[in-house]
Amino acid sequence: ITSSKVEASVPLARYLQKAMIANLRRAYAELKDLGVTKAPFWVLTGATMPCALVEVNFLSNRAEEKLLRTADYQNAAAQAIARGVGDYLDNYHYVSMNQTK
Repeated sequence: ITSSKVEASVPLARYLQKAMIANLRRAYAELKDLGVTKAPFWVLTGATMPCALVEVNFLSNRAEEKLLRTADYQNAAAQAIARGVGDYLDNYHYVSMNQTK
């Protein structure tokens, strides 16, 4: 991923993070907001459009692993990701205009 794609991906990542926290905290108040990290992740290398890596939970944390095994939590996370992408697309023109400034 080029540095320009990293910068272009930040708004997408922020929309995803905001939706994840808003959606999941309704039922899982203990959820921590670890924010957005900007880095050239290997799995995103070669992307030709804005992209983001969503880390829903950490399997090394037993409580988070237990949550991730439930269909309710998986569905809530999936809905949050979909909402974040939708919010990004709804605001894409505004986001892309601010990228050029």
